[in-house]
Amino acid sequence: MKLNYIFYIAFLLFSIFSIYSCAQNTHNIEELSSKNSEYYYNIGMAGLTAGNYAAAIANFKKAILKDPYYYKAYDKLALAYANVGDYKKALENIDKALHIKPDYYQAILDKAIILQAEHKTKDAIDTLNKCIKNDYCRLRPQTYYQLANIYKSKGDTKDYIKNLNLAIIYDRDFNVAKFDLARAYVDNNMCSKPDIEEKVIYLIDSEKNNIGASSMPDMLLLKAKCYMEANKFKEASKLIRKILFNEDINQHYKDKAIELSKELITLEYVNKNTENPPISYAESTKENKPKNKNKVVTNNNQTKPINVQNVPKPANTSKPNISNNKEKQSKTFYYYYQLGVYYIKEYASDIYIKAKKLGFDTYMVKNNKAIIVFAKVPEDKKALFKKEFPFAFKIKNPQELLSLKRIE
Repeated sequence: MKLNYIFYIAFLLFSIFSIYSCAQNTHNIEELSSKNSEYYYNIGMAGLTAGNYAAAIANFKKAILKDPYYYKAYDKLALAYANVGDYKKALENIDKALHIKPDYYQAILDKAIILQAEHKTKDAIDTLNKCIKNDYCRLRPQTYYQLANIYKSKGDTKDYIKNLNLAIIYDRDFNVAKFDLARAYVDNNMCSKPDIEEKVIYLIDSEKNNIGASSMPDMLLLKAKCYMEANKFKEASKLIRKILFNEDINQHYKDKAIELSKELITLEYVNKNTENPPISYAESTKENKPKNKNKVVTNNNQTKPINVQNVPKPANTSKPNISNNKEKQSKTFYYYYQLGVYYIKEYASDIYIKAKKLGFDTYMVKNNKAIIVFAKVPEDKKALFKKEFPFAFKIKNPQELLSLKRIE
């Protein structure tokens, strides 16, 4: 009797639980049926933006249940999976989006991002080229920008800059690409070329009205660095002061400005008197002194001119070979040229190695955060050097640079 009573109570509890579960499922089905796919897609986008990827995945799936051909939901579901590291499901869903709508170019860009995250660089580039080669692709600027970032991750500066330029050509208001291009030029010490300097200043000035005030210090710092590379120290100093004495700019940027001002002082000191004649070694100084035809001897505070003809010639004298002396003297003259000031060692190494390969005695030294590359150029190779490095300029006192710590 007692056993039957226990069985009855268990059966009653199971029935109540089953009824509750059915009611709950019915409520979920009714809720799902009362909302359209757009509703769940928007909730999924809110989750994706907020970084709540579980909510994003759940709601994108609901949107797809409502509309199995909702290609945008497949695309964003793929991004949600990619953000949690499930690249297999990410590629499966993005391929479904492209199967439904092959010309959905946003999915092409997103697929390239996923492939690059999975370190499949070649596949990512091939995917982006599908958009670039298609005249109907309206996302070409974003495609070039994404391609630029892939080349940047590979360390290919040349193609990084090339594709940033292409992104801006197709969209003159692509402000993020403008700032990245300006920064790429500055990071590679290319503002020493007048045309690049003008371009960097234009890129920064053309976007300053379209970027939030929080980014203004970044632009001022970048502009100051460009002026420093172009040896326009007064302009750089004005921009640094603008940061330091602006109460609305936070201390983080002021600290950066202080560090930059230290580099500015160093550069001004290193590059002073750059227009002076080339350096000559001390051993050539005596040879280059002019000889007086009339020697003067002093005796009892009286000077008497001595006629050189009356001075007896030393024995076994021979005429000096004037042409050979000139050759020897010319070989003793050297020009010291600065090739650039860098903040990233890899970029400094590129020009250092290039000058070395061409046979020039090249130095790479460090002062504070700046890396300075300069070369010693003999007179007879000056034309070749200027042809290879047209942006280089002469420096008067290499001793200051030679005293700095040399790095390889």
